[in-house]
Amino acid sequence: MLPTSILLSLSALLPCMQDAAQSALEGTAPKRTHLPEAVVTMPLDLAHGWPVVEVHAGGLGPYRMILDTGSSVTVLHKRVQAELGIESTGTTRIGDPSNPTAREFDVIHVPELNIGDAFFEELTAVSWSDDMGLSSVGIDGIIGLPLFRDCLVTLDYPAQEVRIERGALPEADGERVIGFKGTDSITLTLEVAGAQVDAHFDSGNSRHITLPARLEEQLELVPGSEHTGNATRASGTFQVHGGKLNGAIRVGGRVLENPNILFDTTLPVANVGRTFLDQGAVTIDLKHGRMRVAPDAPRAAAPASMVQRRDLSPGGRKLGIEMMLGGGAELKISRVLPGSLGETSGLRAGDVLLTVNGEPVSAIEHQPLRDALAKPDAFAIAVRRGDARVVIDVPAE
Repeated sequence: MLPTSILLSLSALLPCMQDAAQSALEGTAPKRTHLPEAVVTMPLDLAHGWPVVEVHAGGLGPYRMILDTGSSVTVLHKRVQAELGIESTGTTRIGDPSNPTAREFDVIHVPELNIGDAFFEELTAVSWSDDMGLSSVGIDGIIGLPLFRDCLVTLDYPAQEVRIERGALPEADGERVIGFKGTDSITLTLEVAGAQVDAHFDSGNSRHITLPARLEEQLELVPGSEHTGNATRASGTFQVHGGKLNGAIRVGGRVLENPNILFDTTLPVANVGRTFLDQGAVTIDLKHGRMRVAPDAPRAAAPASMVQRRDLSPGGRKLGIEMMLGGGAELKISRVLPGSLGETSGLRAGDVLLTVNGEPVSAIEHQPLRDALAKPDAFAIAVRRGDARVVIDVPAE
């Protein structure tokens, strides 16, 4: 089951990999990295909000893996481990920042991974069984940030590609190139409404900027944008709330005007991901603790409000709709695919989802829609169409 919030970090589905038994996980960075002279460029699939790239291991694959800068270790599904014939060498307990020892994982030794023509040899990883929902959306694992210790890696969301290359970034200037703390994770400094705030850089965070709840009294939200809902991490389910910041967040020379934020009582520091990455390419130099936040040739950024998601019920029926984030936490249909269940049921582009079988549904709380699509029964979707409330009857399978 996916989390009740699609707006939080990937840690809602999988731990942030903060190690509670580091001795068992030494060597999470590869011992050897082999790169060609030319830049390795690979497509980046953002369809589910996370950056997914195709990876081969031991000559097998491709495996679809999330490139998660919030993960300090690479993770393979148990099924992939079995296909590769890799034995477990022990166990370790790791979790999200609110509960660092939330789950037990098997430790494995991976002889080789490659992303295109970039080859990484001899690294320690962990494996997980299908109890957190990722394989149901076609995800075979997670690429941890330490994989790129000896190279530069660029996440270019506007171009939907990842680039891996040799070299190092120039010294930080505070604008185009900024410094960060961490050797297997990244802690940036955000300027939030004039205040300095530490934040984990987490490409597994598919939507809002998450801020510690202690900052709530210091910040003002845009009136009418407030929303609340539930989210789930390895440590359990909890309530979140937030809205659009009445102000800006600055990361080096990149300024995010009126970004969507969530206040989280469980995290000690802020968390920034998709909202920041949508604004332009980001290049990481993990070895030297530097990040380039402004591309040499600026590209038109993809709208930060887009939720590129056609299938809200992996494994069940599919409505065939694309969604975007409207005002507050509204889910607005941006496109209905021709011949899809959504089209034949009467859904239209511009409809705003309100309820499913009488239960509220939004970007924060979309589980009722997933539950309805997972069953063959008929169900009703209430939408706002212009100024009218319209009920759409979706037929039984």
